[in-house]
Amino acid sequence: MSNNPVIAALAKANKRLKEAQANTGQGALGWWPEEGVYVATLDNVTVEAAKFKHRKKAGANEFVERDATRIQTHMTLTDYPAADGESPTCRGREFIIPHDVSGLPAEKGNNQVERVRIQDERFKGMLCTILGVSDIDDYAAAIDQVQTMISEKAAANSALVLKVDFRYSENQRKKMVPDAEFYKELVSG
Repeated sequence: MSNNPVIAALAKANKRLKEAQANTGQGALGWWPEEGVYVATLDNVTVEAAKFKHRKKAGANEFVERDATRIQTHMTLTDYPAADGESPTCRGREFIIPHDVSGLPAEKGNNQVERVRIQDERFKGMLCTILGVSDIDDYAAAIDQVQTMISEKAAANSALVLKVDFRYSENQRKKMVPDAEFYKELVSG
């Protein structure tokens, strides 16, 4: 088990995450590539303590915060046509994984249960793709394993290489914005 207390705390979500369906697609903050599938090296996965914030009731201005784990990928797009010849870097959309989901609202206009389900499925899909498995029992151990794989590859002047599908969606202002990235295939691990 991890010496990192934030990763260890993620184990509290193992039972719920075990029930998630892996979603590989079959936002990030900052620059994102145009919509499409690109080859990328997975350079880092950051893990830190966070808060999962949601409205207490639909339409209310009262919020509830729950302890959570924030996970975000950092990657370099190796086949993206960059003007300066350098491979651009970007961050994946963050996962905010609440440790306890008991009592989450599921009402219309504030369906936090659905929000968590969608995120859990994306998270599971990412880990299953990187680790080459169809299911995961211990998510803290899985994150540890991914971080170890990245470190070992970097030490050997190599990298985890994936095909990543970047998706956009239309926001309320009718503007296309980064929506999610799906990790489609481990090319080299």
